[in-house]
Amino acid sequence: MQRGANHDEKMLFVAPAINRGLSKSANEKSHAKSGSVNNSMSKVAVFQSYHTKAPMFKSEWCIPIQLTRDGTSRLCDLQDNGGDSIADRNVWYSELSGIYWVWKNWLPMHPECEYVGFCHYRRGLDPLNAAETNKLYCPKSLSDIQTVLSATDEAVYKAIEDFDIILPEHVSGFSYETQMGRDGEKRREADFCCNYIDSQFPEYKNALVKARTTMPYMACCFIMRKALFVEYATWIFSIMFALESQTLSVWKSFICYQDIRMPAYINEWLINVWYQKQRDQGARIKEVGSWLYLSSAGRRSRFLMTAAKNLVPSFVICWLNRKAANSRLLKALKGFFYKTV
Repeated sequence: MQRGANHDEKMLFVAPAINRGLSKSANEKSHAKSGSVNNSMSKVAVFQSYHTKAPMFKSEWCIPIQLTRDGTSRLCDLQDNGGDSIADRNVWYSELSGIYWVWKNWLPMHPECEYVGFCHYRRGLDPLNAAETNKLYCPKSLSDIQTVLSATDEAVYKAIEDFDIILPEHVSGFSYETQMGRDGEKRREADFCCNYIDSQFPEYKNALVKARTTMPYMACCFIMRKALFVEYATWIFSIMFALESQTLSVWKSFICYQDIRMPAYINEWLINVWYQKQRDQGARIKEVGSWLYLSSAGRRSRFLMTAAKNLVPSFVICWLNRKAANSRLLKALKGFFYKTV
């Protein structure tokens, strides 16, 4: 989200001081101090990932979590760098570092939670269909997002309790080849993961074949039953840690932003293999609307960025990156092409 002045962005909501990774007593003190509406006994917990300063919202079921890196300032109370953590790999793993932290640290302390989910600071799910659509939409203001997130935990639970997994709509036009490429490092690493699944999880063979040709769910936004979340986390980190053991030196050599995020992009495709396996096993999956918030400045910037990317392919920027990593021109280009909107 752009940080430029905008009438919508004056409506910054108070970040709930929840400290849900701390002891129950510390959590209660934090609630009393902040006046947050978050309920420590919520049945639904959807973690909203932040890595940069952006609006936060009051909600009983949507919880801000900061994905940390060295030198980053504190954005909210809940961070992924305490206890059993892989926050030091966040630069490659993106939201996976938050997923790992919740799996290892938060869940064991919250047996009352029945559903776990993840979304992003500017992209999330609309489980109660407040916008009356099951497609992606762009809220006109932050207050529209607050309306979605103001639903009570009980209302969200009742809306999803007959389903095992809640997802945004499929995205058309993305096959395995279009996401992973036909060659190059991303394709090699993705193929390694597929081969690993074949050898270590042979029961996923049919799901793997189907996922290569079906429309994927993008952006790693989901809500699922707690037991399924644990199953997914166990499965995906088995694969990603195996990949890391083979390619960490390659990851460390990356300079281009798109390359650095490669493991996270691979996860965005792999999770569709896992979804397909759950579907084959009879999991009840519900598609709901999802929102993507862009400020007025962000909408203009996104339009220009999309138009520019059609003229200058990303591989050109990556090539320049490797040839002249410290040039002022390159930094300006990178800022234009890859700045998060």
